[in-house]
Amino acid sequence: MQGSRIYAGFTRLCKGLAVVLVGGYVLLQIFPSILPYVVLIPSRKENRKEKREKEDEDIR
Repeated sequence: MQGSRIYAGFTRLCKGLAVVLVGGYVLLQIFPSILPYVVLIPSRKENRKEKREKEDEDIR
């Protein structure tokens, strides 16, 4: 059995995502101190109405 035929059923995107995830996991196991730099913290998005109200207050 050839090594390249094992992954023949997966797309390049899928393979790339797997490499990124596994690589990130391995790095976090070796260097746990990089966790704060890797963690993505979602920011709160203001809706349009709140944004307009805020802009109106700034104009006044």
